[in-house]
Amino acid sequence: EDIARAEACYLRCIELNETYAPALYNHASLLYAKRDLGAAERMYARVLKVQPDNAQAATDYAAMLVGASPKRAEGLFQRVLATNPSNARALVGYGSVLGRQGDVGGAEHLLRQAMRVDPGDVDAICHLGALAAARGDAAGQEEARGHYDKGLRLDPDHVGCLCDAAELSRDVGDVEDARRMFERVLSLDPNHLPSLRGLGQVLAALGDSSGAEDLYRKTLRLRGDDVQTLCCLGALLRDSGARLEIAEVMFRKALRHDPRHLPSLCHLAMLYGARGDVSEASKLFRAALELDPKHIEALCGLASVVADPPTEDQPHVKAEQMMNHIEEQDAKLRVRLSEAEGLYERALAVQPAFVPALCGLGKVKAMQGMRYEAEETFKKALKVDPNDWQTLTSYGVLLVRQVGDVLNGAHFLDRGLEAAPNDLVASEVRKLRDQTLKEGEHEETVLEKGVERTRWEGRWKDLDDCKAPYDPRYQAVVNGIN
Repeated sequence: EDIARAEACYLRCIELNETYAPALYNHASLLYAKRDLGAAERMYARVLKVQPDNAQAATDYAAMLVGASPKRAEGLFQRVLATNPSNARALVGYGSVLGRQGDVGGAEHLLRQAMRVDPGDVDAICHLGALAAARGDAAGQEEARGHYDKGLRLDPDHVGCLCDAAELSRDVGDVEDARRMFERVLSLDPNHLPSLRGLGQVLAALGDSSGAEDLYRKTLRLRGDDVQTLCCLGALLRDSGARLEIAEVMFRKALRHDPRHLPSLCHLAMLYGARGDVSEASKLFRAALELDPKHIEALCGLASVVADPPTEDQPHVKAEQMMNHIEEQDAKLRVRLSEAEGLYERALAVQPAFVPALCGLGKVKAMQGMRYEAEETFKKALKVDPNDWQTLTSYGVLLVRQVGDVLNGAHFLDRGLEAAPNDLVASEVRKLRDQTLKEGEHEETVLEKGVERTRWEGRWKDLDDCKAPYDPRYQAVVNGIN
């Protein structure tokens, strides 16, 4: 009611004097707070028509345009800084635009310049944290956490800093901390779009698909053209396996708003891959790589499609099935496996500890008959994430079919089943587990078996390297000690 009364007062002022800049500006700010972005944009434009040098209106207007129209936002920030080079808000805003465009050095320079103007500028501190987090490595994440902690000490209720810190916690796997902070943001601002979407992602990671979908749809009711939320909802619907057509609509809608949105391109490619449309999936992944040759999800997605085009009945475990039948490979498949290996290695050059790339590379090596290299690659992946269902499942198949270690292989397959993210994947893993254990080990000569047994004797010498030492002789020693 107070907001409605305030808006009525602004409208009355504007009715009495259409060029009264304070009323125009305050009404624009109110419209922006209400998420009526179209009306807010028109009102900010009216302010700047009346007062072209109104720096406050120009910076607010530019901040609103950063996501949807970065070039226009950049022009407005430059205009403000041309008049006042020490305008901290414009420095921070311009820095955020450059950061989005990939100019990390330019962005950091502007943000640190803003902090020289105002050492307690929490917005600048948060943006520096975001730049550090975007590096994707442990050092960057630690640096980002330091920036966010500093920002929250200065302002414990800073919505942007809380949201960024929550996203960092989510990215490093601390979903409970992320959930707590996202909920804290929403208690301060119930319609904060990034936090609604972020909490939805956390709920999806925790297996609450219904809660995640509700939050995504609430976000889209507030802003129907939010590309990231459209992509998240599409991915959630696709992973459920039941609403692929609606998922495709979401991805297509996101790409209509932003044809260069890489996550939507990759998710749509994955959807086509799950349907068995390898040609369309490859085309979309390659389109993503044209936009960003180092995009790690596109590299891994294309490698997966090249190496093991999925089938409609079991799209999630096709590579593991191929590992079961390595002796049936032909020359064309070996060429594809070589290309996939190169793509995974390109991905690991970008991020050496990226688990999907390690897992994919391990599968490719296993399909090429490189058992030892495959096993070492799977163990690297499990050091990073001991509960990755794909690595657990693939390692289990390798141990049973190519190493002959049925005991440990069955255990890995069981753990992969436990870690499956949803019922659809779990049913596929269960079928694969039963098939693998039924078929058992590949036929090998006595000599090959002897060589393999010698290597097997030392496999678990570092018992904690992937949290899976299940050698029965080791367990017997433990029982004896107990």
